[in-house]
Amino acid sequence: MPVNGTSGGSVYTRWGRTTCPATANLVYSGIVGGSHYSNTGGGANYQCLPRIPQWGNYTVGFQSKSYMYGAEYQAYTGNLFSLENTNGLTSIHDRDAVCVVCHAATRSSHMMVPAWKECPKTWSKEYSGYLMAESYGHHRSTFACVDQSPEVNPGGHTDKNGALFYHVEANCGSLPCPSYVNGRELTCVVCTK
Repeated sequence: MPVNGTSGGSVYTRWGRTTCPATANLVYSGIVGGSHYSNTGGGANYQCLPRIPQWGNYTVGFQSKSYMYGAEYQAYTGNLFSLENTNGLTSIHDRDAVCVVCHAATRSSHMMVPAWKECPKTWSKEYSGYLMAESYGHHRSTFACVDQSPEVNPGGHTDKNGALFYHVEANCGSLPCPSYVNGRELTCVVCTK
């Protein structure tokens, strides 16, 4: 899909922000959605939903038995995140999560590296942050790399508990320790090349 007159490149989602880094172009800014944390069915991955949907044909009311919910940060573990983009909030816990889809026109590949803050040599860093997913006691979701300085959706603080973002922590056993540390929150980085 051509973006700003270019073709090719790499498209990725920046979780927790509404703007792209200087190395990429904005495709659209949105809100995070997903299946309810307690549902056994539905989609397993988080979605970056446009703020204003484009509806096709529809029937009023619920018929399909598959639902999309907004997502909230469940940030119980203190302030690991920088709060510089939260307009004076002291915590992002129970705040609605945002996202942006970005296009890096001059790069053809992208990857998310869990448990790293920097990209491998020859790769360019788009952003870094913390690895997040649903709680181990909920139904599975994908892992998402949430920006280290997240934003929140204005007015979204009513604790509706749809899809949820929890910090992912290392759990020793088959995960090799002492390289990893039991109970420590994992970082992540999104890289392009």
